[in-house]
Amino acid sequence: MKWIALLVLLVLCGCASHATLSTPQVSTQEFTVSPFPNEVFLIVWKGSNNVNNERLLDLAMLKASQVVQQHKLEYFVIVDQAASKPGEVKYRATAPSPAGWNNELLIQAFKDRPHRAFAFLAAATEQSIYEKFRTAPEPETL
Repeated sequence: MKWIALLVLLVLCGCASHATLSTPQVSTQEFTVSPFPNEVFLIVWKGSNNVNNERLLDLAMLKASQVVQQHKLEYFVIVDQAASKPGEVKYRATAPSPAGWNNELLIQAFKDRPHRAFAFLAAATEQSIYEKFRTAPEPETL
């Protein structure tokens, strides 16, 4: 009888943990993606201005991760548009702050981790953002 109770408990715990690890329903359809040569992509928010900047930045990073993986690449860096000059591309060492978010994100994707640049691993970034949305106190709506 103890074995049956233990088995039932394990099955119930397994189902409960599986339910909490499901991917949250998050839409990134309000973004447009413009591809450029050398695996560069411009990701622009085209949705409502009523969404807070932290949420938009998270969604932009999620969209960047998805675009990179759709192109069978693994890493991406964020291009610092303000510091870059024609013929000289500068990369950001971090994601932009929510206050500095201007509704667009320029990224360059790579198959292998680029040298001498801070790079995001697309799959890990996607999972991290999903985890943030999953553990948010209240689901936000767009």
